[in-house]
Amino acid sequence: MLVRTFDLKGSKKMPFKDANESGFKNDISAMYAYGITIGTSKTAFGVNKPVTRGQLALFIHRIQKLQNPSPLNGIWNGYYYQTNGTKTSLNLTIEQNIAVFNFKEPSGTIGVNSSILDFDEETGIFKTKDKKWHIQPSGYTLGEFEGVLTPNNYLAGFFIHGSTAKTFELQNVRSYPQDATAHLNGKWEGTSQLNGKDNQSAAITLNNSTGIFTFGPTPENPNVPLGTYSFSVNTSNSGLFKLVPKAWIEKPNGYTYTEGTAVISNKNFILGYREEKSARRFLVEKQ
Repeated sequence: MLVRTFDLKGSKKMPFKDANESGFKNDISAMYAYGITIGTSKTAFGVNKPVTRGQLALFIHRIQKLQNPSPLNGIWNGYYYQTNGTKTSLNLTIEQNIAVFNFKEPSGTIGVNSSILDFDEETGIFKTKDKKWHIQPSGYTLGEFEGVLTPNNYLAGFFIHGSTAKTFELQNVRSYPQDATAHLNGKWEGTSQLNGKDNQSAAITLNNSTGIFTFGPTPENPNVPLGTYSFSVNTSNSGLFKLVPKAWIEKPNGYTYTEGTAVISNKNFILGYREEKSARRFLVEKQ
């Protein structure tokens, strides 16, 4: 039934002696070829045993993974960057919504943890949750990752640890990234938040290596004054870029501008953090 429903085609020599004598031999062979079944033992499929609800759910789950693979799947290598400028080697393996992080500090300290990934199809943003240690170095605590798949096939974004937002850049070992800067030009609009509160409107206009950042009120926070400043853009190959303030265009009383770091997703969103007392998160969509 599953083979015909999902139009599975293919075959592979099977180790299952009972399946080779079954009228469903071809169907079982197709499921084995796709890795949907591994049998009830090394040499038996269990032809004469009823399929349990759990086994059926597992078969369907494996078929859906084949037909709807996550765009994040793969092995990703690179670094996340400490606030003092040093970089930590990071290997990330993703299979659907499961992620395994392996890191190595310049000192040689290693750690391994895993998490569930939440992936937003609309924005292209992924976030980790339910992280747990497998190898925990002494004194280390868990942080959360928030990032995107960039238009040039990097995973890039932010490692949120306490009140700081460190950046990371990871390249798929099977991809060949292109320059992402051409995707940045244009107008982007959205909001910013500080620790999930204090909503502000956010608008960014980018033109090659320069830009204008505008913030202001929202319906939830109408008392925020309007402010605008220019900035220069320092880009990296991954799609991460630095916003370096240059001059106020319209300065509200008591406000100072701050540097920020952002990354472009392949869904036409920019995710970033401005470096205030705590990292202020902003998310803007291309107009």
